[in-house]
This record gives sequence, C-alpha cells and structure tokens, in this order.
Amino acid sequence: MENLARSAYQVALGDLQRTVDVWAPNVSGIGELSRGELAGERMTVAYEARSQEDEHSCFSDNAVKDIIGNARGIQMVWLGDYSDVRGLGLVDLVAAEDPLLSGLPNSDPGRRAVLATIEALEEQTDTIVSAGQAIGVTVSVS
Repeated sequence: MENLARSAYQVALGDLQRTVDVWAPNVSGIGELSRGELAGERMTVAYEARSQEDEHSCFSDNAVKDIIGNARGIQMVWLGDYSDVRGLGLVDLVAAEDPLLSGLPNSDPGRRAVLATIEALEEQTDTIVSAGQAIGVTVSVS
C-alpha cells in the first residue's frame, strides 16, 4: 500500500510539474482560472447580462455544477488534495517560502477580505431571520 501511495504521489508531482511548465512563465494559471475565468467570464458576464445564454454551461444547464467543479479544482490544486491522492499543494509551497503567513496583521488585505465575508454572512443571516419572521416562520440560528 505504501508503494502505491508513493507512486500516486510521484504521478501527482509529475502532473504538477507539467502544469507549472505549461503555465510558466507568462500565464497566471490558478489565479486566472479563479478571477478571470470563473468569477469573470463564467459568472459575472451572465450575472450582469441577466442572460442564461451567457452562463458557464448555457447549452447543458449544468452551470451550477460546472462552477462548483471549477471552484473545487482550484481548491484541490491549492490544498494538494485530490480525494484519493493527497500531496503537496500550493499552500504548502507558500508556507515553505513564507512561514510568517500565520502572523499576518489584521490590516492585511486577505484577512480584511475574510472578515468582510464573515460579516456579510452574519448580515445575511439577520436578513433571513427577518424574512422568516415576516412570513410567520421562526428561523433558529446559533
């Protein structure tokens, strides 16, 4: 079993190296998929146009599943976790180069973005509770 895991790990590293080779030096890869493609072309265009024709999967009506799959793909590369194969991810490479990430100040843009998301979800919850009350439904939250 250990040899099988080692072999799978080596295959994953080889795949990662091929990906690096394809993306380097002028293509931003995971960042481009995250912002430019997924958030931009695959979601924002359809959102702003209010058009099903501009959805990610306009011909198959699988847009939601495809968006989730794209986001999961980004997550897998970041974490190095491919369900049946676990190895080094980009997060591990970043941590090896910059072990100070855990000590980021609260003023760091990434930490501010996370806090803003948390606050938005809390506000959303208040709206859901209020909406429930308006129609006579009690929504319990902790």
